[in-house]
Formats: sequence, structure tokens, C-alpha cells
Amino acid sequence: MIIILVILTLLILTLVLSIMYLENIQTERYFKPFVYDMQGIALEEFDEFYDQKGHMTKSNLREKYDGPGVYILYNRTLDKYYFGQGEFVIEAINDRLDNDVDKNLQMELHNQHDFYVKMMLLEETSFDTLAELEYTTRQEFLSDDD
Repeated sequence: MIIILVILTLLILTLVLSIMYLENIQTERYFKPFVYDMQGIALEEFDEFYDQKGHMTKSNLREKYDGPGVYILYNRTLDKYYFGQGEFVIEAINDRLDNDVDKNLQMELHNQHDFYVKMMLLEETSFDTLAELEYTTRQEFLSDDD
């Protein structure tokens, strides 16, 4: 009887760990292009990414992937860019979205303009400083408007 209980316990533990592992892989695969390839995501997806801690793994993606980097908030409705940087870029994005300092941005968010978010981690580039990375990113995106 004890052997059967031990086997059942091991099977249940294996199943739970497998589900946690698969969930983690699926979530990471979904957000990897945002973190590493500067693929834009909608604000709703960013909120989901930022709040990724309710899963069985209790992992927090923003802590796993956060670090020095730059970000771009793109208002597709007005074809307008907002740039920024931070030692913890994901936190910087969230702070910018929640901060009332930039009245234009807050008004556009309030009016439900169509926004996308992009980010680039400094460690994924050949730049030495955030200032260099942000400057080059600004030039690249703003020159596309010409």
C-alpha cells in the first residue's frame, strides 16, 4: 500500500512540475520577441507581461527580463513616438504609462489611442551606454518618418 502511495505521489508531482515547465516555456516563447527582437506589443499585452506572476510557477517575467534598456511608446493613432530609458526598462515603461507628468501621453491614453510598446535591452546591443542606445534608436525611428 505504501509503495502505491509513493508511486502516486511521484506521478502527481511529475505532472505538476511538467505543467509548470510547459506553462513557463509557452509564456517565454510568447514574449521573447518583445524582449529580444524589439517586436511591438499592444498596451494590453504589455500589462499582461508586466503582471505575469499569477501562474503556477509564480515566476515574474518582468524581473527575469528587466534590465538597462530603452523603450518606445508608439501612438499609431497620431503616428507619434515617445522614447525613454531606464536601469530597469520594463519598470520604466510601466512608470511612464502610470505617471501623470506627461500630460499629452496621459490624454492620448485616456482617449484610448492605439499604442504599441517596444523595448531593447542594452546587453543585447553593441552600445556601451543607455544614452547612446536611446540616441540611435530615436534617430532610427524618427528618420523613418521622413
